[in-house]
Amino acid sequence: MLRLRNSPMTRSKQREWSVSRGLIVLLAVVLLVGSVLIGCGGAAKDTAEWHFDQGNKLYSQGRYNEAIEEYTWAIELDPNSTEAYGNRGNAYKLQGMKAEALADFEKVITLTDNPQWIQMARQQIEELSE
Repeated sequence: MLRLRNSPMTRSKQREWSVSRGLIVLLAVVLLVGSVLIGCGGAAKDTAEWHFDQGNKLYSQGRYNEAIEEYTWAIELDPNSTEAYGNRGNAYKLQGMKAEALADFEKVITLTDNPQWIQMARQQIEELSE
């Protein structure tokens, strides 16, 4: 192949190749960063938040015993998780585990100053006490 140095055609082709190569590199970087960000969506595995999210997924599928296990892991990793106690209490209630549900709803009341959570917990305790 014959190469012509310093010809306008060659410089033009070199410029096009340089721009194309730059766009390819930019596209590769964007795809790499995007895939990393997508892979990082949600909580890191084996954190309280991750176990809580897993519990919610299982709960929504009606898999209450498995949800209870995940909420328990979340509570072990974050003993002040009002949400994990509340959700686990609901799962216990649905499984007919009255004593465990009552204990969790009572714990919600001691952990939070959020009036909505307190009201929900008291209502659940009242229903379970009937």
